[in-house]
Formats: sequence, structure tokens, C-alpha cells
Amino acid sequence: NETIRLVLMCLEAAIHAGEARGTERVTLAIDLDGFGSRCMDLEGIKPCKNVGEMYPGRVGQVLLWRAPCIFGMFWRVIKPHIDPTTFAKIQFVEAAGLCEFIGFNDLPDDAVSMQNASAM
Repeated sequence: NETIRLVLMCLEAAIHAGEARGTERVTLAIDLDGFGSRCMDLEGIKPCKNVGEMYPGRVGQVLLWRAPCIFGMFWRVIKPHIDPTTFAKIQFVEAAGLCEFIGFNDLPDDAVSMQNASAM
């Protein structure tokens, strides 16, 4: 699956970038803006549930950002299939919550603009 390959490629790049900075764990921030019924591919998600096994100790946090209401249905279906260790690392966050885990300068531009707007 092309999406899975892209996710793994990005994860590998993040791990290598972290190693260059002396960091062993990565934080995955997944922007769910635009998630819809076409994204609810249970077959496509199966390989993702093994990421913790493929990269033991590498994933520190998984931040789910801008989850639309429809994601709640999908979440209820996939949640029981997530390894408990991985599940404990998953959090739903708002733009302000991203700053607790990701340096302000490393945030995507739209998260920074949302953070600035909420501060006004």
C-alpha cells in the first residue's frame, strides 16, 4: 500500500533526524483534518498497528490532531486492535497541546497560526 510506504518512509526520516540530534524517540503528530469515510480503510490500517513492533522504543508519543467527528466512529473500531503499550502513547490534542510535545519552531505553519489566534 502506497500510504503505508509513505508513513514508514516519514518515520524512518524522523528517526534518522532524531538520531542526528541525539534523540532516540520520535513524536508522531498525525493531522486528521480532511479525514472522511473514504479514509476508513481497515485493511490499510493493519500494517500500522505493527509499527510499535517494527520500531520498539522509537515511538514516544502519537498525537492525533484535528480529528473530525467522523473519526470517532473509526476510532471505536480500531481502538481494540491497538497494542496496549502503543495505545498508552496516543493522545488527541488541540493546536496548543502540540506545543507540549513539539518545539514551537518545529510546528507546521497552520498549527502556529491556530495557536496565535487562540492566544488573542
